[in-house]
Amino acid sequence: MPNRLFWFHSMTLRNRASHCCFQKILASCVVIVFCFSAPVGAAEIFQVEAITIVDPVAYKTSSTSDSTEVYLILNNCSGKVDHLVGIETPVAMSAQILTQQGDDGKKKGVPLGQLKLPPKKEVVLAPGKQYIKLVGLDVPLQEGESFPLILVFERAGSVSVNVKIRKAHAHEDEFEEVSESGDEVSAYSVVYVSVKGGKVSKHQRSIRFTHNERVLIKFVSDEPHELHIHGYNIVVNLDPMGSTLVDFDVSATGRFPVEIHGSNDHHALFYIEVYPD
Repeated sequence: MPNRLFWFHSMTLRNRASHCCFQKILASCVVIVFCFSAPVGAAEIFQVEAITIVDPVAYKTSSTSDSTEVYLILNNCSGKVDHLVGIETPVAMSAQILTQQGDDGKKKGVPLGQLKLPPKKEVVLAPGKQYIKLVGLDVPLQEGESFPLILVFERAGSVSVNVKIRKAHAHEDEFEEVSESGDEVSAYSVVYVSVKGGKVSKHQRSIRFTHNERVLIKFVSDEPHELHIHGYNIVVNLDPMGSTLVDFDVSATGRFPVEIHGSNDHHALFYIEVYPD
């Protein structure tokens, strides 16, 4: 069956934070490191240019259902606005982005246009908020299977992601993430970093911030590593069974290496570049 492409129109979307359940493992007055486990194993991350797509999921459907919802997290690591402008999939007749509007008990999905991705922020598609709706499924979706979804971005281009099918429908609070102090993660400049084979993608070899920004870096790795963020004296231990969050203020300007340390490997993984206001 040929893939089908669905296009959207303009919109503005308030940033929301992603859900995770994390435990603080290191803290000081300016640095907090968290470790959390994704709902099913470690988070799965896809990348196109400076856009990362995290944990695309849908939920099993019955033989009488011809629709499903897709949830995921979009993170724009660049300094420029991008937009999600289209979706392509071979498994449904139509697709659109919806947002929940109305009072409790009277909420309904309202179609949105293109999805705005602010620079260095994440946008969460989650139950009870905004989400991708697929209608006209060819066959029921079975738990443990997956299907391809191509996301088309205005600046970054297109990327194919693998949507995993889960058993139970997500609750709205699964996708909320709040720090121990009660601050919403949307107050941070958020960047996902995917480490595979001791390397990052070419688009993440230098990550730029502005002096005195609040930064939240979310690491996912396929191997255990010890990282040192030089210039800030931060040590991060990556666990392939979960994800690690590093929260700090970029109070020093300059170019700082984030290095992998170990008996068999010691090199700069990427650089944090901090520029004056």
